[in-house]
Amino acid sequence: MKSLHWAGEGMSAPLRVLVVEDSEDDAFLIVRTLQRAGYAVTHQRVETATAMTAALTEQSWDVVIADYSLPQFSALAALTLLQQHQLDLPFIIVSGSIGEETAVTIMKAGAHDYVMKGNFTRLVPIVERELREAQERQQRRWAEQLIRENEERFRALIENALDMITVLDSTGIISYSSPSTQRVLGYAPEALLDRTLFTYVHPDDVSCVQNAIAQSLQHPDINLLIEFQVQHQSGEWRILEAIGKRLPGSFGTGKIVLNSRDITERKQAEIIRKELEAERERRELRAYFFSQMSHELKNPLTSIMMAAELLEKMGQQTLEAKTKFLQRIRTAVQQMNQLLNDTLIVGKTESGRLEFRPIGMNLPEFCASLIDDVQASISHQHTIAFTCENIQATVWMDEQLLRHILTNVLSNALKYSAAGTTVQFLVQAQPFTTLSADLQHQLQEKHASLPEQVIIFHIHDAGIGIPQEEQSRLFNPFHRASNVGRIPGTGLGLSIVKDCVDLHGGVLNLTSRVGMGTQVTIIIPLRYCSVTETDSLLSC
Repeated sequence: MKSLHWAGEGMSAPLRVLVVEDSEDDAFLIVRTLQRAGYAVTHQRVETATAMTAALTEQSWDVVIADYSLPQFSALAALTLLQQHQLDLPFIIVSGSIGEETAVTIMKAGAHDYVMKGNFTRLVPIVERELREAQERQQRRWAEQLIRENEERFRALIENALDMITVLDSTGIISYSSPSTQRVLGYAPEALLDRTLFTYVHPDDVSCVQNAIAQSLQHPDINLLIEFQVQHQSGEWRILEAIGKRLPGSFGTGKIVLNSRDITERKQAEIIRKELEAERERRELRAYFFSQMSHELKNPLTSIMMAAELLEKMGQQTLEAKTKFLQRIRTAVQQMNQLLNDTLIVGKTESGRLEFRPIGMNLPEFCASLIDDVQASISHQHTIAFTCENIQATVWMDEQLLRHILTNVLSNALKYSAAGTTVQFLVQAQPFTTLSADLQHQLQEKHASLPEQVIIFHIHDAGIGIPQEEQSRLFNPFHRASNVGRIPGTGLGLSIVKDCVDLHGGVLNLTSRVGMGTQVTIIIPLRYCSVTETDSLLSC
């Protein structure tokens, strides 16, 4: 509403005045007084209830000035009529003579002030004051109406929202829970009031929710996204995704609002999708595996067939020549045997049937014998420099698993190195405390009690190396580095090595640089035994 008080010299503020007066002269004096104060007065004089009703209906007014007593009307009747029309207008009474008791009565009835007809000097200040107060009341009503509309809109949004809205304090006590709580979790909202949220949160997620509440209180400008499990009224666990934020203003002191939605079905769908994706990958890997195995088996079979045919045609050739072809057949058979062993290991690993069966072993003799077998099956164009340090007694390991570990690592070192190069093979026992902090930590994660000593197998070649970005995937079945070219292989070796090392409770580290070679380090907790002729770990 535009202010209607004194506008200053040369300016006139419009003022619409409804005068309830039977005397034209008195009405003229009222209007003249207001005009002299600078108002551009538009007025209408009425002296009956009918005329006043028509005036209130036909147009709007800024102020009503009424004579206390009229022949057919009165100020109190006019005030009642104004109130019946629910109009909040300044109502000022003018009177020739009015007692104190009467003044109190009319003020209690709702009149804003009164003026004696012989003292119109008070009229202008009263009008200005009442216009200001009427304007303030109107603005206050507008603000209250806006607040009510916003509250109703907010309440409608909350009550019809699919998400749960929960207000709680820093200790998790619930002070508000939206109606959607019953749809999502089965609880009536009022049943949760004054109870702690943590009563319903899964024990594994309580600390996470507590930390989120603390963070929201400390950082009111941050929206924190959390996931946690909540128990449905039926007893099942539902997964909620919630945004937590501290409520603003004094109302929000120590209060957190959680906007939560049920994502259980979405999580279950993600699990199913991942399982389907994993199954698809397994099918593709199996197809690739059989393709690679078929290709890998053809080479030794072809060698066997060719060597056998040549032996058949040689007749009386020298023993040396025949031995050469027999050795070729033997090498091919060893390659096929290794492929079949790898296949069996993969099958047992996938089915969970790969077992750890340690026996007492003479480790230096075992390694020396294994080196001869590997060189015979791969090539004699390489040298394996074998060193064994500090192995002073029989050790307990699974001979078959260890054979798979060392055969695969040494075979790779030879296969991916140029002819005439040397592969370094070091086996040593050393105290656990001499290991790096990282290696100690890796072993601590696998063992309740730490070993005093460990056995380290260190194999270092000067081969083609492995690209850095591919090294993390080398232990996945069937994965081969992109730079192997036409060098044959199934991509099973390192995945088998890792599985066998894990069964020993050991750790496997690989470092490599393209063109510089690869280092494989295998660390296995050491267990000595004084009994050599036993196959029972418990008898040690």
